[in-house]
Amino acid sequence: MPALRPLAAAELALVRSLQDELGAGDAVTAARWAALAPIQQHLAAALDVAHGPANATEPFALLRAAADDPPLVGPRWWFHLLGLRHSAAHVVLTTPQGWFVAQRRSRHKDDAPGALDVAVSGHCGTSDPLAAAWREMQEEVGIGPTDPGAAPSLAGDALTLLAVQDVTIAWRAAENPPFLDRERHWIYAATLTAVGMARLRFRDGEVSALLLVGPADLAILHERCRASLAAGTAPAPIPGELPLAPGLVHTLPLWLAQQSPAAP
Repeated sequence: MPALRPLAAAELALVRSLQDELGAGDAVTAARWAALAPIQQHLAAALDVAHGPANATEPFALLRAAADDPPLVGPRWWFHLLGLRHSAAHVVLTTPQGWFVAQRRSRHKDDAPGALDVAVSGHCGTSDPLAAAWREMQEEVGIGPTDPGAAPSLAGDALTLLAVQDVTIAWRAAENPPFLDRERHWIYAATLTAVGMARLRFRDGEVSALLLVGPADLAILHERCRASLAAGTAPAPIPGELPLAPGLVHTLPLWLAQQSPAAP
């Protein structure tokens, strides 16, 4: 996949300055957002965005502190360059037997290629999180809302919201160009039916495999995720094991905590 061009020292210093000023973007005003447009255009040229990844210009909505603010929208590369907060949807799927479904991300992804992730993972863009979760599930694994009269693909034909959490993924923040990912994760869960298992398809090429993970291997994945969260870095590579995507690292421990029976 084409990559963004590394920045010269002056542009890199400008980016670091904007990261310090804007933070996650919680307090950015509409006026300041508009004033940033010439800088955005300058950096787009410096990064050669026009010849970069095809999804670099996907529109994202900025998450600000005031819930009733109208959305401020910008391109994906801008959000990841500066570390501006945006929404992502993650769907944890399990089989009727209770096995955890993990996806292997395509080797052609621009972030965490070939890594293990939750079954469905994607940016919300400018969409409502639940609508984005259904959209990503349809695109990545072929499962959508059931047509009237058809057998459901998911138990209860619904996605259950488990949690909403803000995360900062700085594993690649020191690269040139920087990749600083601040996301609000909307985490949903569902159980596939037998019919749903039969309907699984890789539709958009973003998923190369689905793996069914039993309790023993899930415990190993959990420990790798916990170690990564404690260190604040990408999981340490293990010979013969797949790397772990940030979505899995942040989502698996939270999901497993909710599966554990409450203490008496």
